[in-house]
Amino acid sequence: WLALQIRAYIEANYASDLTNQSVARMFGYHPYYINSLFVKFFHETFHGFIISTRLRVAKNMLLDSYLGIGEIARACGFGSDAYFSECFKKHFGIRPGEFRNRSK
Repeated sequence: WLALQIRAYIEANYASDLTNQSVARMFGYHPYYINSLFVKFFHETFHGFIISTRLRVAKNMLLDSYLGIGEIARACGFGSDAYFSECFKKHFGIRPGEFRNRSK
C-alpha cells in the first residue's frame, strides 16, 4: 500500500526535485526503507523509477508536442539537457532528437 502511494506521488510530481530523502520525510519513513520498497515491489530503485517515469513522459512529449528538447527536459524534471539526453539514450538506445526525427 505504501509503495503504491509513493509511486502515485512520484507519477504526479515527477517534474519536481524529488529525492528519496524528501519523499521519505514526507511519508514519515527512512530513505533506505523507501528504496527497499521500490526494489521489492517494482524491481527498480527509487531513483531509477523517477528517471524511468520522467523518460516515459518525455518520450510522449517528443511525439506529441513541438517543444524543444531543452524545454521537454526541464518540463520533465531533468536538471540539464545533457543529462536528459544521456539518460534517454541509455534507456532507449537513441538520442531524443533522433527519436523525434525518426518518429515523424
